[in-house]
Amino acid sequence: MKSPNHLGFVGKLKFLFRDSVIYGGSTAVSRLAAFLVFPIVTRHFSVADYGIIDAFTAMSALLVNMLVFGQDSAVIRYFYEYSKKKHQRRVVSNALLIQLLFLITIAPPLIFFAHSIAEFYTNDVVNETLIRLIILQVPFDMLINFSVHLLRLNFQRFQFLLLSLGQSLIYTSAMAIGIVFFEISVYDVFIIILLCRGVFGLLGLFLVRKWITLSISKKHCKELMIFAIPYGVICTIDAFLPALDRFFISQYLSDHDLGLYAVGYKIALLVQFPISAFEAAWIPFYMSFFKNKDSNTTYQLVALFYSAMLSVIALTLILFRNDILILMTSDKYSGAIVTIAPIILGFAVRSMGGVLGIGIDLSKKSYLKIYSYLGGAAITVTTTILLIKSTGILGVSLGFFFGLLASTIITAVLSARVYRIGFDYKSILFAFFAVPLIATLSYNSFGHHMMREFINVSLIISFAAILWFFCLKKEVKSIVRNNK
Repeated sequence: MKSPNHLGFVGKLKFLFRDSVIYGGSTAVSRLAAFLVFPIVTRHFSVADYGIIDAFTAMSALLVNMLVFGQDSAVIRYFYEYSKKKHQRRVVSNALLIQLLFLITIAPPLIFFAHSIAEFYTNDVVNETLIRLIILQVPFDMLINFSVHLLRLNFQRFQFLLLSLGQSLIYTSAMAIGIVFFEISVYDVFIIILLCRGVFGLLGLFLVRKWITLSISKKHCKELMIFAIPYGVICTIDAFLPALDRFFISQYLSDHDLGLYAVGYKIALLVQFPISAFEAAWIPFYMSFFKNKDSNTTYQLVALFYSAMLSVIALTLILFRNDILILMTSDKYSGAIVTIAPIILGFAVRSMGGVLGIGIDLSKKSYLKIYSYLGGAAITVTTTILLIKSTGILGVSLGFFFGLLASTIITAVLSARVYRIGFDYKSILFAFFAVPLIATLSYNSFGHHMMREFINVSLIISFAAILWFFCLKKEVKSIVRNNK
């Protein structure tokens, strides 16, 4: 197991970049594989059917987060507390045991009430079979999640790539073959998912088998549970909001609107490519050397560069969202365009909150994040209810954005109070608040298509240059100079 703890300042940044490429790159390739089959899926299924697929995928993610209930975050926090491998194995194994106990407790009632859940969630009891399929899928999702996190913690890059890339590529291939040659239905999609997750869930367990021990430690179980409870609430809320979005649309609008929102959400997920690449390496990275003297300097520099990079990427996707939508779908999904920009901004802001909020994790006051997530959830629900009837799916996407913005602000404020790092908040705020302003400027520009494209490219380049010369250059030189 290799750790950046012994490296110098520049070495740590190189380590973060390399792991962002490896771990995040694999995630990006996995997402890319899903996006390659996305145009085939949207053209094969009706708008309403695609909405149903997306709604139950969101429900599946919610169930997984409920059962994991923050144990992945607890393992990351306590894994590096111990230097001896036997203690690390106990931490890992007890976290898995806790998740299995949750599964045994929650899964049977869900299966028993599948009929009622389907009727409540989509107003259609026909979808009861889909409920049962995703409940069968959840245990394998848990094993994959457990294995991927453990492989990443140990910097076992090859095994991580095998598991993360393998499942995505096999699923994508199976979906493409099923649509092209067998005209699969909505139910067939979830059967394919179940089979793929089953195979790779067992493979993941095999890859981490040496870390599994039957030794049960009350001490480890207690500390894991105490630390995980806030994160369990947080992750459940985080997964609950997408499912809640779909619920509101199915109740107040239509299955057609559900499909449009699902496509807009999927296009907005393009911003998750760089976000996932960064976060996959960032979490174990910052936790592994937080006791070092130069840790705050590293955090400051990473935050500056990441905010600049993320805001430029978000702006690029927003300015070219119409072209991307046309390329990846058909005309029947054109109404999804209104949802893309707010969702992209929401994802970007939330990811930045993950950097600005590390003080909460480092201070072991994870319960504070509950306040930010509850605040964000309240804003999301309130905004959605107020806007959905008058503005349709645009109101839902705005609720999504404002909720994540509120959550990020609360997280950053609380983090700064409990653990001082000294982020350059002015530069970070400028980078993100400039994005919607520039996007509005582009929207109001005139000219034919090629002229508008030229204007968009010019705006992106100008924005990147402004960030470098006025926000990054001076700060980076100062940080590096002080570190010497």
